[in-house]
Amino acid sequence: MKDILTVEEATEKLRALGMRISPTTLRSGMEQGRFPFGDFIKTDKSCVCYVYTRLLERWVEERFGPEAIWSSA
Repeated sequence: MKDILTVEEATEKLRALGMRISPTTLRSGMEQGRFPFGDFIKTDKSCVCYVYTRLLERWVEERFGPEAIWSSA
């Protein structure tokens, strides 16, 4: 499994768990500090987001239980 996911990849994983979320919402939540599993970096022209797989898995497990963790790469 990759150590860092794109916002789009992380969004798909969360949707697979039944969470209604878009990449835009995930980026906004990261910017506001509501999703503690990644970094949001704002530049003059755009933003860059890093979603850390291990932190995302820990967050998912805390909210959905250990059986919710995906096994695919």
